[in-house]
Amino acid sequence: MDFVVGLLVAAVFLTVVPILIAMYLERESDVELLRLPFFWRSLGIFAVSLLVGFILGLSGMDVIMSDILLAVISFPLSIFGYRWALQRIRNIGWSKNMVWIALIPIANIIFSLFLLFKPGQNQDQILQDNNDIVSEASGV
Repeated sequence: MDFVVGLLVAAVFLTVVPILIAMYLERESDVELLRLPFFWRSLGIFAVSLLVGFILGLSGMDVIMSDILLAVISFPLSIFGYRWALQRIRNIGWSKNMVWIALIPIANIIFSLFLLFKPGQNQDQILQDNNDIVSEASGV
């Protein structure tokens, strides 16, 4: 019974605490993340996680030790991922509490794809500003 309680506490710690830390770090930030940087950062987290899992799988280490090491490595990665999701949610114009959808199985995949493909509120203005900078530099 104590083992089950320990597993539940660890599961709550590894799922809820990174979101709370990311929300705390983003509490006063006005940074918005566009679609393409969000894609590249998410792809980077996926690649690092895949590489670490592959290396730990081939290492021949004890299963429990490799799981603990994987949890230690994935904890800061999840904080970065949730922080970037919060920035993307801010760009769309939604409440930051929408990030809790990431804890629901299957819905988190749909939510991530929605964050990836939905244009931001000021997407056109940012693209217009970037085009103005390019046209000013080229003298057009």
